[in-house]
Amino acid sequence: NDFDGARKVFQDLLVRQPANAEAIYGLGSVDRYQGRWIDALANYRAAIALSAGTTTWAMAQHIATMSGRVGKARISARTESG
Repeated sequence: NDFDGARKVFQDLLVRQPANAEAIYGLGSVDRYQGRWIDALANYRAAIALSAGTTTWAMAQHIATMSGRVGKARISARTESG
């Protein structure tokens, strides 16, 4: 999979259309597949905010999943830094 290429496509689109919720959501999906949970969650939340109440089930499910993973990552980081 060409995640770096996909990231560039979404970023280029966002330069021209900064409020494009689908592009932001796509960028969040790239982040998710690359294990960048905090970035993914931020992008998913931004996409939902721009969607003005038209959030799809898929978006809502990703937010719930990412929220859990980000929380676990933060707990793990605190435990490791001890």
